[in-house]
Amino acid sequence: MKRFPLSFVSGVLELASAATPLLIAWSLPGSGEIARTFGSAREMAQVSGQHIQGLENQITSVRDGAAGIHAAMQQFSRAMMTLESVRYPVITLNRLTPSVVWKSFLPEGAGGQARNIAKATQAGVHEVDRLKQDLPRIRGSLQEMDSVLAQYSQRTAASLWYGRLLMGLVAVTIGLHGTHLILPILLPRIWNWLCKATPSASL
Repeated sequence: MKRFPLSFVSGVLELASAATPLLIAWSLPGSGEIARTFGSAREMAQVSGQHIQGLENQITSVRDGAAGIHAAMQQFSRAMMTLESVRYPVITLNRLTPSVVWKSFLPEGAGGQARNIAKATQAGVHEVDRLKQDLPRIRGSLQEMDSVLAQYSQRTAASLWYGRLLMGLVAVTIGLHGTHLILPILLPRIWNWLCKATPSASL
């Protein structure tokens, strides 16, 4: 049995190794998978932006309501402070000696508590104003995120397409080189075998 030369074995190994780039190209995610991956993130950003826009449409009503509550609490605290300062006499008799005690209509400190509640509602109005300023910036950030994700999706899909093309070219190059090593050795042997199998064949 004749042994094949080393160049033939090298060619066979190169042909076998040409399958590696093809396997790599086959294992890379396709454009559909990339679109689904980035699409989920984009959908989340878009839905969040829509919710923020809905809050923007409602924040004015919330702010007006908070301002109304604050105004009402201010009036209530002023009324409580006034009532707290009003006192009425309580007269008691100790045998024939009268005793007069002035009492307040409200418990002590009620006006201060009402004033603290009014301050808290004012802080709530300030927080609503701050949120009203922050919402457009948040929505703008979400829109920018959606745009960036769309660009990354396109660039990633293009990069993977070029990667598959490159792996295909590498496989073809390796395969052609391996074929170049094998054919000069393999073709004469095939021809000799055909000549032996069909004695009538001649050059």
